[in-house]
Amino acid sequence: MLSSWISSDCCRWERIHCDAITGNVKSLHLRGNNDDSEGGHYLVGNEVNSSLAELRHLKYLDLSGNDVGGIRIPEFIGSLKQLWYLNLSRSFFHGIVPPQIRNLSNLKVLDLSENYELMIDDMAWTFGLSSLEQLDLSFNDLSRAQNWDMVLYMIPSLKKLSLSSCGLSNVDIRLSLNSSKILPNIRHLDLGFNSFKGPLPPFLQNMTSLAFLDLSGFNISLAWNFANLLSMIPYLSELHLSSCELNKTFLSSRHLNFSTLSNIQHLDLRFSSIGFMFPSVLTNISSLSVLDLSGNRLNSSVPIMPNLLKLDLSYNEFSSSYIATLGRYKFCGSIPKWVGENLTNLKVLRLHNNNFTGGIPPSLCKASSLQILDLAHNNLMGPIPRCLGELNAMAEPIPLLTYTDTDIINLNENLIQAMKGVELKYTTTWELVYNMDLSSNQLVGELPVELTALSMLLGLNLSNNHLSGDIPDSIQNMTQLFSLHLSRNELTGVIPQSMAALNFLSHLNLSHNNFSGRIPTGNQLQTLIDPSIYAGNEDLCGPPLPKNCSNHQDPITHEPTKIHPDKDKADDEPKEAWLFGLDIIRGFATGFWGIVEVLLFKKHWRMKLFLFVEETMDKIHVAVAIGVAKMKRCHVDPLGCK
Repeated sequence: MLSSWISSDCCRWERIHCDAITGNVKSLHLRGNNDDSEGGHYLVGNEVNSSLAELRHLKYLDLSGNDVGGIRIPEFIGSLKQLWYLNLSRSFFHGIVPPQIRNLSNLKVLDLSENYELMIDDMAWTFGLSSLEQLDLSFNDLSRAQNWDMVLYMIPSLKKLSLSSCGLSNVDIRLSLNSSKILPNIRHLDLGFNSFKGPLPPFLQNMTSLAFLDLSGFNISLAWNFANLLSMIPYLSELHLSSCELNKTFLSSRHLNFSTLSNIQHLDLRFSSIGFMFPSVLTNISSLSVLDLSGNRLNSSVPIMPNLLKLDLSYNEFSSSYIATLGRYKFCGSIPKWVGENLTNLKVLRLHNNNFTGGIPPSLCKASSLQILDLAHNNLMGPIPRCLGELNAMAEPIPLLTYTDTDIINLNENLIQAMKGVELKYTTTWELVYNMDLSSNQLVGELPVELTALSMLLGLNLSNNHLSGDIPDSIQNMTQLFSLHLSRNELTGVIPQSMAALNFLSHLNLSHNNFSGRIPTGNQLQTLIDPSIYAGNEDLCGPPLPKNCSNHQDPITHEPTKIHPDKDKADDEPKEAWLFGLDIIRGFATGFWGIVEVLLFKKHWRMKLFLFVEETMDKIHVAVAIGVAKMKRCHVDPLGCK
């Protein structure tokens, strides 16, 4: 992370931004990734150097995702009074939060989440943060914190508050709480996975500006005031109710009037024990564009929902075993036709880790707006439909967009996760991703050349199938391809040199196939030096494999080919004879059409020619007549012929 920190001019160092006029350091980006399973890179130490206190003009400080060895948050951070962004999340800070942080009156964003040993016994230090707009204390223990509910009163600028998994309960909310004092400006509230029981906190009823609400892990069946409170939040557009043990009674129109949720666009009902039948009441939410029903027990069809853009049905029970029990029925274990026919505007479809059988239905090609298609880890059989190459959203170029640094970082992190074979976690940047994952099925046949028309694809994963044939040369048309996984198939032939045109290819796996010949080189392929990319292809040679290729080499046996001059000369003779014949034909055609052209434009020549032909024909006629008469006389009087 600090490899560029060698010159005397710190403004030239990576992760540091300076003011262009004054030269003062204004931002310090030292975000790490301390998750080793993701190939993490992060800083390790047992102190945060006090020299940071000299950066009086610092406005942005991100030390998240590092390992500070369990030290306390340094008190000198309270002296950086120009700070408007401070992120110390996931950095293993211990001890109490220093009260000096209250001096950061310009601070707008504060993230202390996932410091599991951080002690927060009193929230009084937040009351001086008069400009604070976003506060994230998720995964910190607030069960003993005094005055935590006062945060809702004392910070008038607060718009986003995240208190997920903080051990909060109803006891922590004062019974005398006057809800009329609760700040109406909060737009994002995350109270998921706490210990609330019974009715929902009454302060929700005055949060009229709330657009995002997460109550995941809450036992909604005991919340008798749930429907009434939701009806008092008119602008709510994103609601998370995962792991809430929802039942048929709760999801009935009698219990929950979804007409009061007419603005809901994103609804999360993951792992909520929704069984068998799709909750038809959800079709009444006409504004719904993102629906997550993963981790439930669904096995019935989804009704027509034309406005739906993202649907997640992964980890459900779409399998033939349930058809036998429930014979009245998302089709005999196959992906049903309604997926493509009823959801034509769908942009994200994830059906991985189910038990689907049969083939990929051609009706899926009707969902031409798909950007992300994930059918991995099923038992799908048959060939890949060629019409998947008609998924227009994956094929047509889009106007150039201006991405922020955060967008690009999130996009890259998501893609890298997908390429390492782990579940892809989509963030708010999912609309920038184009991905197709058909891996770990029983698909057969050739890799359809039509797929190479999907020029917007960033990731293509067809690994762990039974695909055969060659990689099409037209794969060079997939110019945006970031990751290509074709491992553990039965593909043959040479790896096409055209793959060198894939300038963005950063993750490649062609292992355990039957490829042969020399591994192509050039451009981005030169950077992919891991031999495991090509492992299990015995007939491949050339870098990065240790097996060398000779200059003249048979692509199958890898034995040097012998040059036979006589044979080459003999092979050339038919070619020369053919060329000679071609010259004769060309000469005849030129002469013939030259004569015809002259006759067309020279009347005098035409008359001469016709007279010549006529005279010639007369002479031939006379000669033939005389010859015939003579033959007759000879036949009658042979002596007279002499």
